[in-house]
Amino acid sequence: MTKLLLSLHVLAAVPAIGPVTVAASMFPKALLRAHSDPGDREALTPRGSVANNR
Repeated sequence: MTKLLLSLHVLAAVPAIGPVTVAASMFPKALLRAHSDPGDREALTPRGSVANNR
């Protein structure tokens, strides 16, 4: 029973780690973009967000 629960735990963790990894890898690029021009309000909003569609 312990092996089954451990296997399920690992299988559930794998899809959860993917989005976190992608978000963490995009953070430095987004930070540099936001700091490149402090007066640019578009640089402070994520690309594709609702704020960009106005």
